[in-house]
Amino acid sequence: MPPKSLHISEYTVGWLCAIEEECYAASGMLDFRHSDPYPAPTDQNDYMYGEICSHNVVIVKLPTGHTGKAGASRTAVLFSESFPTIKIYLFVGIGGGMPWNSFENKPIHLGDVVVASPTRTGLPAIVYIIDQPITQLVIAVDRVARRYNLGDSPFHDHLKLLSPENLARQGVKYNLDKFNRPDSKYDILFGPKSKHHNGDDCSGCARSDIARQSPPSDRNPEFHRGPIASGDSVIQSGEERDRLSEKYKGAICFEMEAAGVMFETHCLVIRGISDYADAHKGYKWHNYAAATAAAFARQLLYDMPTTKKLEAKRLSAQPVTARASSSLRTPLPIAEAPDSGLINDPEEVPASSAQLSNSANTTGVSAPVVAWPLAPPTPPEGQKLPRLYKRDDKY
Repeated sequence: MPPKSLHISEYTVGWLCAIEEECYAASGMLDFRHSDPYPAPTDQNDYMYGEICSHNVVIVKLPTGHTGKAGASRTAVLFSESFPTIKIYLFVGIGGGMPWNSFENKPIHLGDVVVASPTRTGLPAIVYIIDQPITQLVIAVDRVARRYNLGDSPFHDHLKLLSPENLARQGVKYNLDKFNRPDSKYDILFGPKSKHHNGDDCSGCARSDIARQSPPSDRNPEFHRGPIASGDSVIQSGEERDRLSEKYKGAICFEMEAAGVMFETHCLVIRGISDYADAHKGYKWHNYAAATAAAFARQLLYDMPTTKKLEAKRLSAQPVTARASSSLRTPLPIAEAPDSGLINDPEEVPASSAQLSNSANTTGVSAPVVAWPLAPPTPPEGQKLPRLYKRDDKY
């Protein structure tokens, strides 16, 4: 069965990646892939389309060689112009991490996930610039973290989508183990002044400089929330990392692109920790860190209701009699209804119309406003229409 094609206006989630590994991990998280939408976007960005838990998702990667704030900004501007209906932006990829999360008082290891979140003391999610993701995304992150901490999260099932078996099933023919977790012996934290001497595995580096032992081999990735520092260059010095973290309000992750897209998209920045932003920065953990960040983003979308789900929930909250009666005859739009002086029984509408109104304002789903004609039709046996009152009656 060929992949379906949607109208361009049906896409509501934008997923940005900076490098190729992040883009591969993102595509592996899709439930279904879509063919190009209609009308097709006319900008120069390279897009992929698909679906995650009923969310229609557009994935875009920054052009090769154009990473950093300037390249990210150009990509984001074209992205938002070509897809004006996108409401949620996720910037998912890898970053360098602080060894310790001072906000949640726990260690950060390679392969963990850091999500840019404002702190309890009011510090912003992204520093170097002052900006925040939209509140809806911050709430969704809280929900994902709570479920994970309670052992009620299928995060590891999402991560298995990038296993060699699943990649082979998707038609990938080479490098099937690229997203496997590296051995914990390669998760080595050296002191901030330590110098790197040999290879990607630090086999020639001084053992006396090791500041923390490797974690257990069966350790699962942890989620961390706190400020992410977005700058102009890669941090490859433990001393510089510590200095910048202290200067920028305890930032626990460092990356280069988010500052270029925050003003345009107010995106949620999700980073898998691929190194400790020190002289021993290597590439061994890049793919796995990209995978854990992508798995977190997928779980986030699973915990965020789509517009269709919100509409279904709203309809299911209506009393059966109201749903049945409204199906008997199409109500007239309020502007076309005759001035009968009648209004619907308030007992037949959802209990909290204020909540329904608030939901409509935040999701784009309009609450139904109906006005029946003067002589409503006779309902089928066993059903009844809402009671009607004169406007000046007391009820």
